[in-house]
Amino acid sequence: GVECVLFNEEYMTCTWGSRETLTANYSLYYWYENRSPVVECKHYLQDRGISVGCRLNQSEIIQFQPFHVLINASLGGTTLEIPSERMQLQDLVKPEAPVNLTIRNMSNNQLQLTWTSPYPKAQCLEHAVKYRSNKDTSWTEHQVKGDVFSLPSVDYEKYYTFYVRSKINSYCGSTQLWSEWSVPVVWGSNSTSKG
Repeated sequence: GVECVLFNEEYMTCTWGSRETLTANYSLYYWYENRSPVVECKHYLQDRGISVGCRLNQSEIIQFQPFHVLINASLGGTTLEIPSERMQLQDLVKPEAPVNLTIRNMSNNQLQLTWTSPYPKAQCLEHAVKYRSNKDTSWTEHQVKGDVFSLPSVDYEKYYTFYVRSKINSYCGSTQLWSEWSVPVVWGSNSTSKG
C-alpha cells in the first residue's frame, strides 16, 4: 500500500516500500475527486535507482478534498495497477516538533514550561508534555491544550527533564500522527536553568 504523510503542511511524501522489497519500475499518479485531471508525480524519491516514493510540493496539496493515488508497477513488459484508498490530506498532517522550550520559576515552587510551534496554525494543535526528575524511573506524560504547562511543587533537590510533542487537534483533522519529541529542556540542581 501507499503511505502518505503531509509534513507541517509544507510538503507531502507518499511512499510504497523500500529498495529491498521493490524490483519493478514504479510510477505514481494522483488526482483530487471532482476536481482535476490525473497527474504523474513530478519528484520521485529514489533509493539506488528505484522509485520508492513521491514528494508533492505545497502548491500540489489540497486539503479537505478526497485524494486518490494510483501506482503503476511495470516489470518485464507487464504493468500492474495498484490502486490506493481514498485519502483525506487533513488527516495525514504531521507537525514539526515544538521549539524554544523555556522554563520559568513561578511562586510557590511552581515551574512553567512554554514553547513555540513551527506549525503555521497554532490553534490547530494539541500537545503532550513528558517529564521526569533524576529520581523518577518512568516518564509522566500530560496532554495539554494551549502552549503552557505548569508543574506545581517541584523539589529543588532534583533536576527535571522535559519534552514536548504536538499533533493536529480534532477541530482541524483526525490525524493520529504526532510530531517527533522536541529537543529536551532541563531544570534544577546540576543544570543551568533558563529563566
